[in-house]
Amino acid sequence: MWRVSQLQEEANAHARKIEEAIIGYQTLAEEKDWVGTLFLGNYMRVHLMPEQYRLWREMEE
Repeated sequence: MWRVSQLQEEANAHARKIEEAIIGYQTLAEEKDWVGTLFLGNYMRVHLMPEQYRLWREMEE
């Protein structure tokens, strides 16, 4: 049971990091007056760990 709890905590941490990166991108896009999501993939690749980036890509599909 402890292992399941630990895995859930890790998954939640990854989800929070992805959410924070999306919010960071949205804030930057508003400041720079970017339109659309042209730079979103590059931004996420830079601001997320590889595993988080892979999870984000899977969520986008």
